[in-house]
Amino acid sequence: MREQKSTRCPHCRAKAVRGRPGAGRTTVYKTLPCLTLPSELLLPTCSRCRALFLPTNQKTGVLLQLLYVAELRQRAQLAISTLRDVRSLRKLERLLGVSQGYLSKLRAGTSNPSPELTLLLGMLASNPKPMLRRADAFWALPADGCLNLAMRSAL
Repeated sequence: MREQKSTRCPHCRAKAVRGRPGAGRTTVYKTLPCLTLPSELLLPTCSRCRALFLPTNQKTGVLLQLLYVAELRQRAQLAISTLRDVRSLRKLERLLGVSQGYLSKLRAGTSNPSPELTLLLGMLASNPKPMLRRADAFWALPADGCLNLAMRSAL
């Protein structure tokens, strides 16, 4: 195998950028401020200043999307497991307005949650009993009660 040529780093100007593996690397991707990258992934990195450059090619884009979906699945599964201790999945599905069996599919990892649903599940799971009571109370409000609630929170 031949040695990969180094290119110039735009940060420190050293000719020391080439593909390197590395553990503990993260990147900002979509809603996640810290998406962990696989340690065996060769990414252009400067050996002098340690600047990391994510390629903008299709292969990297597909990999980042797969990692992102896996992270959403993992977060949703954890939140659902926590919420399941407090309320049945069917009652949670009704509260969230999702189809019957959808939370079971998410928990089993056979479906992909949206970032919005993952966030909502995570927020509910952060403090399940009071958050679920607030959600129940919100849906029980009359239409003008929602307007009053919005006005109160704006003050």
